[in-house]
Amino acid sequence: MTKTVADSVREWEHAGMRCVRRCRMLGAPCGYVEVPEGHPLYGVEFWDMACEPDVYGGVTYTGNLGVDGAWFVGFDMAHYGNFRTGDECERETERLAEQLRDWSEDD
Repeated sequence: MTKTVADSVREWEHAGMRCVRRCRMLGAPCGYVEVPEGHPLYGVEFWDMACEPDVYGGVTYTGNLGVDGAWFVGFDMAHYGNFRTGDECERETERLAEQLRDWSEDD
């Protein structure tokens, strides 16, 4: 059974990856994709990434989101003067999931 992220707004699967949307700073939507153990980014902190996915505003989070054993890569939609919607966040989260899936398949 997959544990859910307690404060998620929405969880879904895309490109074979678990996706999560949460609201964080000032209600801004943030998107996260779980990478499985064995993935090149599993356990890698975002500031240590040699190469990061192309995602809105850049990767701003890596960690477990409170789910033991899970590792997520995430970003936020709150950038000065350019706040985005939850729907836009979900589309960008799916784009991130596709990139992360492809990185896994290339290795």
